[in-house]
Amino acid sequence: MAIYTVWFDYSATGEGWREEIGVVHATAAEEGVTAFFDLIKMLEQVREKFRRGIEITEGVNRPFLARWLTEARMDSLERTLVYAGYWRMSYAVNGG
Repeated sequence: MAIYTVWFDYSATGEGWREEIGVVHATAAEEGVTAFFDLIKMLEQVREKFRRGIEITEGVNRPFLARWLTEARMDSLERTLVYAGYWRMSYAVNGG
């Protein structure tokens, strides 16, 4: 079992901008994408639409996650995710 960092961002006129980020366990990258979609509770019927924009890297992607997490938090993720669990963050911005 490996650890993957998975994310996408999405924007559309009238819908604003949304970013979803997850660190999950999987045996392969494609399974990591499925685990990520399960984690964020994305409906099956829209997964293909968002699949095209998915970014995935093996391990805790420290350069990417450094935008939001401290070094200490990333160290903690690397230590604890070896055993079990996941990490998730999401946010959305809507203009007016």
